Amino acid sequence: ETERGRRKEKVSPKKGAGKMRRSLRLFCIIPFFLLFALPPTVHASLKAPRRVSSSAHILKPGEEDAFLASQLKSSSSVTPSSTPTSGDDDRHHHQQHKHRTHEHAHRIVKKEHHKRAASHEWTDSSKEVDTKTLTATVKSSEERPHVGVYGATSSIKTASSSSSSPSSPSPSSSPSSSSSSSPDLSPEISPLPAPNFPLPFCAECDGCAVDWTKASISANSVNQVCAGTAPCSGCDDVILRRINGTYALKNEKRQKYKVKREVGASAATVLRADYVNKDVGESFDASGELLSLPFVKFPCIPGLPRHNRKCARQHIEDEKGKDLLSIRNVESVQKLSDFCGLENVASRAWSAKVKSTAPAGIPIDPWSVHPESVAVDQPGAFTSPAAGIGLNSICQIANSDSDVAHIIDSVPSEQIVRAALYEFIFCSGDRHTQNVFIDDDARVKLIDNDNLLGWQVYDEQRNRLCAISSLFLPGNLESWRVRESAECAGKLGSLDYRCHVNANAQIKLPRRTKQCLEHFKSTSVDELVEQFGIVHNVFARTLKQRSIDLLDSGLPKALENAMKTEHEIAKEKSDIFHPELNWDEMTQQQRQGMVAVRDSFWRRIEPPNCAGVPMGGRWDNAVEDLRA
Repeated sequence: ETERGRRKEKVSPKKGAGKMRRSLRLFCIIPFFLLFALPPTVHASLKAPRRVSSSAHILKPGEEDAFLASQLKSSSSVTPSSTPTSGDDDRHHHQQHKHRTHEHAHRIVKKEHHKRAASHEWTDSSKEVDTKTLTATVKSSEERPHVGVYGATSSIKTASSSSSSPSSPSPSSSPSSSSSSSPDLSPEISPLPAPNFPLPFCAECDGCAVDWTKASISANSVNQVCAGTAPCSGCDDVILRRINGTYALKNEKRQKYKVKREVGASAATVLRADYVNKDVGESFDASGELLSLPFVKFPCIPGLPRHNRKCARQHIEDEKGKDLLSIRNVESVQKLSDFCGLENVASRAWSAKVKSTAPAGIPIDPWSVHPESVAVDQPGAFTSPAAGIGLNSICQIANSDSDVAHIIDSVPSEQIVRAALYEFIFCSGDRHTQNVFIDDDARVKLIDNDNLLGWQVYDEQRNRLCAISSLFLPGNLESWRVRESAECAGKLGSLDYRCHVNANAQIKLPRRTKQCLEHFKSTSVDELVEQFGIVHNVFARTLKQRSIDLLDSGLPKALENAMKTEHEIAKEKSDIFHPELNWDEMTQQQRQGMVAVRDSFWRRIEPPNCAGVPMGGRWDNAVEDLRA
């Protein structure tokens, strides 16, 4: 009050009002000045995430199907000697120079890590080494596969047969793919090839190494049907590396947000499998070459007591034990997702026996690490790396940075709907925010896919055979958690598939997916087990039933049918789940009481909370519009 009195004495009302008007004018002018003063690239980054590339010769993720279709369409009219137009001369010359040992790459995802330090992986600065020593080299195309890099060959090999016969050239790839004009990405409607069992593999395996990018191209080919990876002979020359460092998005403005990798709540151990950089020390995590190396997950390692589980040798050698069966389950899910044309929303998986050493310093719980290295001689489940960072880490940043928050509601509608189909068909029971990765371009990858087909809750005595819990689908534990969450700037609700289709919540099935569902419907349980290596007959039985329901009744009704057992469990425990109440009728305490209870994954289906996504979603650049 004293200070206010002094101000009144010094400034007359008229003079004070004049100063206020001048301040307001200045306040209004400054934003316009800044807006026009900013360079155009800044305007673009404020509106949407930066794309990978604008080059006509580089595919963006999700365009493989259409690209392969365009190749088939143009292969008869464009000769291998096609040359770039004058406008593309410089770029074409640069690409030829850069990849003269590989010819022209269709899509470049491997970066120039040897020229600079990586922007997506860090470890403690005191342990960093000269990045010049971290260069990964492959001397010839006959050595390890060029993992993560699209075909540096004049013709992509087709999938090999189940008897591991040599692969033959595929018409889906030709030198004409490097022609000057941008390919026509409008998919050509043509009959799908009928599957011929046993299906050929989508990829070969060299020891433990798989070219997952080439495998993905084969799986999405319009002229063949393949499934899974050929058996791996195993490897004893792989280095297992810790992943408990920090990582970040690649966009220059977002690299400052370094987040720590999750150590996981299970007894399983996840490491990086390095079969390229043999002579690099433990600080290798500082190298960008990690993008080209897979992860390997061991259900348990004898001598490494993660989360107090005592893992014995017999656990990892018992063919009918849950540890080896979980690895086989990963393989069958990969075969199924390849067959159904849904593999591109999830990381690719394969298995191989590994003989190596797990390094010291592996977290055994959130508070401590194992002080010694441990010998490893057992099978592991390998997965390709996912670009970007975990959705839970995105959420940590998004609350304070609108640019990062914008990534979430920019995820293409087609990807979300395909992810929802993947989750339902393969009965995903653990799709929380740590198991979803998103990159700078708002592209989604589903990771940690070993608990599918009902594995998460399998209990035949209680008839608990498939319990779906995914943030992409309504009416379950994980979607309940995120529906009204304030995390991620309140945008998590936009990942509900219903926000991206019409009001009836129905989906027009992708052609490949519809074909696979019809096969599941018409094939016996025993045949499905044999064709796809499904580990339990009951998994094949419930897969068959979900396929019938989805084809005959559509996704909303099929989802309701799949959750009947979970609904009955919820009714038995009505004091916890309150099945008679909807969200608005519950108290905050009642809602909180249901957040973490896993006795049943059922939750009442509520209207979608789309967080700004327009009803019907965004389908402008979709390969297939999946709205019914």
